[in-house]
Amino acid sequence: MGDPMNQYNDDHQNRIAEIAKHKARKAIRTKAKVLLKKAGKAAARMVVHATAAALKSLLSVLGYIGLPYILALGGILLLLLMIYMGTTMLFSDENSALGRGGKELQSYIIQQADSTVDMTRPEQIPYRVPHELIVSALQIYDSTKHGKTDKQAVQIMAKALKPVFQYDKYKGSIETEVTTCIDGECSTSKSETPFTIEPLTYVEAWDRVLNVTHTPHTTEWKTTISESSTTKTVPKRDKNGRVIPRQYETVTVPKKVTTKSRAHTYVPEKVEVEDYTYFDRVLSAEPFSYGQTDKLMVEALFQATGGYIRYKEWLTGNSLIGFNGSVTPGAGIPPEFMEYYLEAEKIYKVDWFYLAALHFVETGFSTHATMVSSVGAEGHLQVRP
Repeated sequence: MGDPMNQYNDDHQNRIAEIAKHKARKAIRTKAKVLLKKAGKAAARMVVHATAAALKSLLSVLGYIGLPYILALGGILLLLLMIYMGTTMLFSDENSALGRGGKELQSYIIQQADSTVDMTRPEQIPYRVPHELIVSALQIYDSTKHGKTDKQAVQIMAKALKPVFQYDKYKGSIETEVTTCIDGECSTSKSETPFTIEPLTYVEAWDRVLNVTHTPHTTEWKTTISESSTTKTVPKRDKNGRVIPRQYETVTVPKKVTTKSRAHTYVPEKVEVEDYTYFDRVLSAEPFSYGQTDKLMVEALFQATGGYIRYKEWLTGNSLIGFNGSVTPGAGIPPEFMEYYLEAEKIYKVDWFYLAALHFVETGFSTHATMVSSVGAEGHLQVRP
């Protein structure tokens, strides 16, 4: 006869598993109905292909959930996750075979994403909220629960994630000096033309923060010289140089105009840091009220579309991307390479310590004799030509 307590625990766990499966099936059915409503039957068939494409991304996404949770989820919840990912990828792909209703909604999502910035201002375009992110974030949002249509939900999400831009006014001037010399006689005039600039000084976007300081700066003088000739009327003289009364003549004389100008303006200094505070704050607040798991799910779905996001690293403080202070390498890392690691980190968005580790593994920090492998890989990181 078995242990009654163990029997109770087994029964209790089985009931919990059944409840979880029931809720998962219900969620899948709900998701399928929503998909059919939005995209039509053709798109519903396409989601099978989308989920197949999502499978590869799913393998990397599982790392966000953790092994104990994966084992608890079981196959049916993973299927739900794949349907979420497939739907996200389907609506994120502009070339997907959505039905008429789905295409209309997709176009509206892109339109709302474009409206998050002023597309006529080039400096704002890099901060446009990706339409893939809007789709990913909406997978968690239950619009019917809030009494909103799909389009209203899209508009709410786009407006909530819209970046904050700040412009400040600065006054400058163009200083000009013009020296005119005619036949050896010179005169100089000075003028100053004021102007006002209104540059971008601050941005708070869903994935980064930009601060721009403007320091007063006076440029070097820029000089231009133009030479020509002019005419003037002078008294006529005889061959001995004496003035002939009441007789005049026109002579050509050289003219030289020297123009010097310089600007009293401002030099911008930009500091941009990868920061997900805005993303975290917006999705945590009403009307979304996303929990931490929800926000990590949004990140995973967005990554499945090919989007770049490092929310988890930022959240756990494991990333130094965007840090502008001094970094002192640990023992064994040659300090002379740090500037290259940090520069590459900013360009490629890969933490410097990963680059250092790769550098060590491939060439022992560039100490290998030939720096060329047996298969022809070359250089510090052994790249194939």
